[in-house]
Amino acid sequence: MGARMSGETTDTSVPPETLTVAYRAWSERAGQRGGGGRTTGRKERAEEPQWPGGVLVFDCETTTDERQNLTFGVYRLCRWAVVDGVWRLHCAEEGLFHADDLPETDPAGYAALAEFARSRRADVGRGVDGTLHLRSRHDFLNDVFYPAAVGARALVVGFNLPFDLSRLATDWRAARGDYEGGFSFTYWEYADKASGAPPEPLPPPRPHQAHRQQTGADRLRRDARPRQ
Repeated sequence: MGARMSGETTDTSVPPETLTVAYRAWSERAGQRGGGGRTTGRKERAEEPQWPGGVLVFDCETTTDERQNLTFGVYRLCRWAVVDGVWRLHCAEEGLFHADDLPETDPAGYAALAEFARSRRADVGRGVDGTLHLRSRHDFLNDVFYPAAVGARALVVGFNLPFDLSRLATDWRAARGDYEGGFSFTYWEYADKASGAPPEPLPPPRPHQAHRQQTGADRLRRDARPRQ
């Protein structure tokens, strides 16, 4: 902040401004390993993680207006593996996803995503397909999120996860039963059993209240099957 390039002059008549900067980071105490256990100097035995074997990490970017609708997001699908006697996460798939209507509403933005995906390799291990996938929101839910989170019961990870989950939803409604007083999200709709026709298009998701109540927001019901 105090450095300046050669030849520049400082205008002392303008008072400096103070800018508050917040950082978010993961930290560990010295002498601890990644799992939080203390090192003892002895060779440690690889203990199987207590978490699910699969981990789905994703994050969403949104419009900057009050609706905060989904524009695009990124994800990594990881699995646990033993390396040098220690369980570590390894990325098995990496990709981007976008709002279903992004190619129509923002062609330039969609083109930038497509070019990014074409020009870069996914950050995955050896022997794994290095394609950086680009999927629509619908395909991401059907081909990645549902098989991992609902089918394999993978751990779903995100910063402010209830908000990111809400950006993937097509609708919301008041929660019932044990979650009464909160709300739940709709991710998939059943096709009409008689005709096989898909349901009518749903309205855009409504914006959250400021507190983003979590009650019922994180519950994924196993009986919800994605519409192909």
